[in-house]
Amino acid sequence: MTLSIAKRVFDAEYAIRDPRMAQVVKEVRATGKKIYEFNIGDPGALRGEYGFSMPEYIKKDLIRVISTGKHDGYANEQGEPEVREAIAADSKKRKIADAKPENVVVGNGLSELIGYLFGVTLEKGKNIIVPRPDYPLYTAMARWYGAEVRHYDLIEKEGWLPDLAQLENCIDANTAWVVSIHPNNPTGSVLRSEAMSQIANIVGEKGKGNVPIMSDEIYHRLRFDGKPHPAMASFSEDVPVVTMDGFSKGFYSPGWRLGHVLFSNFPDPAIRDALIKVCAFRLSGNQALQMSYAHALNELHQYEEEQKSYLNRMKERVIFGARSVNAIGGLKVVQPEGAFYMFPRVVKGPWKTDSEFVEELLRQEGIRVVPGSGFGMRPEERYFRMVPLGSKEFQQEAFLKMGSFMERNIKL
Repeated sequence: MTLSIAKRVFDAEYAIRDPRMAQVVKEVRATGKKIYEFNIGDPGALRGEYGFSMPEYIKKDLIRVISTGKHDGYANEQGEPEVREAIAADSKKRKIADAKPENVVVGNGLSELIGYLFGVTLEKGKNIIVPRPDYPLYTAMARWYGAEVRHYDLIEKEGWLPDLAQLENCIDANTAWVVSIHPNNPTGSVLRSEAMSQIANIVGEKGKGNVPIMSDEIYHRLRFDGKPHPAMASFSEDVPVVTMDGFSKGFYSPGWRLGHVLFSNFPDPAIRDALIKVCAFRLSGNQALQMSYAHALNELHQYEEEQKSYLNRMKERVIFGARSVNAIGGLKVVQPEGAFYMFPRVVKGPWKTDSEFVEELLRQEGIRVVPGSGFGMRPEERYFRMVPLGSKEFQQEAFLKMGSFMERNIKL
């Protein structure tokens, strides 16, 4: 029997978990060299080595929920009513329009819901507009369904602010979504209210109310200035917005896989209902976790001190990482303002592409980062993403090696 693989599988790329680089890691590790992981945006990675974990009040409640024996079955395909009510109430505090339980859909992480949303809205002839640098899931899933991907640039010299004229020029009658990601992955930039309002106005006017914004706000609790991050859906009463949020980043628990979307300003519920229909294919999300997530949102006051401590630790590490990069000759980076990423650029050295630099850095020093071309940048621009979540001691060791690597190669 001959089994055939769909062509789209061979065309699919996801740089963050690139199988070829994973093989290089195995080869380097086999030599006995230490691997410095700066590639995955996971505060709970390496079995808690970074010192971040699920908040204590949620751990205790999750144990309680499991112990009742009442939440071991399938959940509602849209999400349990209790968690959708809690999400709606929390969203109202952020002034998100139409924050009602019926407009919330809960999934096994945002990645699942993005895939399903694209599945019900994209096909050949449609296009989506994403920022560049982008997050590779958006481009990979859009192309998976045959849609065209268009980019509007984030401008490095302006602190990664969006090129609004470019965004406007990208929108046409076949645009299915405009994507916004703030606080931003991979740059760590934070979009201010004025720019968010401008994006909403441009999409509303050019899209004539028919183009929705997919606003990825999964990092909204991770602003280093400690201020609440405004929601895109709070800037307009007529531009359709899907607000994307979840458990993984703000509560330091990506592996538990709970994400949710909220539909605002949609003239009819067709897309929401189509999403719920497709969600039924996988039956449900995790019921026990949904119940504890409801508790987490309803009892956020219990989290204030722990959240402040975690955020301060994260801020210190990310800023330390950015300063360390800028102290190395041949590299530069814009200091992040939120999330836990930075997006440096190689400005000196013999490497012709970002991938060439990334692989040599891994093979010579054991430092693993992700090439910027995996986030939509041109390979010759030589950007790369780093996740500086490790301790200062861990980072000092890694950046000392990176500095030696740069000095050695620049002299060639």
